[in-house]
Amino acid sequence: MNEHPDNASNWKGRVLMQVTCEKTEEPLDKVVPVTDDESLMQARIMARDKMYDVIAEVGQAIALPKAGKKYKVKIIVGGKELITDEPKFAKKNYNRFNQRFD
Repeated sequence: MNEHPDNASNWKGRVLMQVTCEKTEEPLDKVVPVTDDESLMQARIMARDKMYDVIAEVGQAIALPKAGKKYKVKIIVGGKELITDEPKFAKKNYNRFNQRFD
């Protein structure tokens, strides 16, 4: 999609994401400066008005920090926030949602 942005609007697929936490003595701040060329390219692409459809599904959250706590998941895409309801099931360090956003 990044190499062919004109075809990206036709792309239909799935993004699987896993988020992990690791205990470290000194957490790293991974900030990379954005060059002027990258900023100009992004500005040209984003200057065109486009409509996007986002379908998101939250199935489960595992290895959560506090056992038995009910968490909510927030997804932010282009300033639009999608927040899950309370999980259907919460036990130990696991929450099950099975919630879909269209």
